[in-house]
Amino acid sequence: MFRKVFKYDFRAMGKFLLLAPAIWALNLAAAGLIRLLDLPFMTEYIFPELIAGATVFFCLAAVGFFPVGILILCLRRYYKNFFSDEGYLTFTLPVSRETLLWSKTVSTGAVCVLAGVAELIAGLIFILTIPDGTSFFVELFRDLISAFSEPGFTLFVVLLFFNFVVTLADEIATLHFSITLGHMVAKKHKILAAFGLWYAINFGKRLVTQGFSLLFLFAIFSAPDGALTALNGVMILFLLLRSGSFTGFYFGNRHLLKTRLALG
Repeated sequence: MFRKVFKYDFRAMGKFLLLAPAIWALNLAAAGLIRLLDLPFMTEYIFPELIAGATVFFCLAAVGFFPVGILILCLRRYYKNFFSDEGYLTFTLPVSRETLLWSKTVSTGAVCVLAGVAELIAGLIFILTIPDGTSFFVELFRDLISAFSEPGFTLFVVLLFFNFVVTLADEIATLHFSITLGHMVAKKHKILAAFGLWYAINFGKRLVTQGFSLLFLFAIFSAPDGALTALNGVMILFLLLRSGSFTGFYFGNRHLLKTRLALG
């Protein structure tokens, strides 16, 4: 049953990814304007340069907002399916609330990952289009390949990947938990209450992560020759911390949905 629910959720959320070609086109436009800035006639007039520079900024800002916008649309769907009038229909399906929540979590994560991939493609398009971008990319790629010969770098890349996955899952679980709890505790302005809860939770998380960041800096300054080893150690701590946070908020949200939720 999970596969059917996930397939339905992923299709509904995945349609937002159809905006990716527009993001790639914005990158091409921004890169093209950067090329125009190098033309001789552009250097004699300040006003066209300002217009082109502002256009480049807004193009890149739109590209940077793309994954965030996708996440917001996925969260809107979570709220609409569970807590709006659709919630009555959703919870009458022959599917457990745990399956519904897990499907929403996995499908949101999958769509956000694909949005991130689209963002990387957009960045690659931008780099390869701007002047000297190709040479910069080739040099960066060579440095990355040579870095794998350094002891501990492969472990660093693996830990970086798993930290990304667990951090994304933790953020989704925290947002879902905040939306659920905000709907339950607030009589009015439920979305505002959910945002306030999410902000308070993330403020507490930020204090903890900053403590780990200070620990990381202390480890680097204490042993500069083993900075990569120290970084890997701190990343393992981050991974354990984020895993625990995801587990707590996911199962806390599941408990609220199964035992505390009353639509009305």
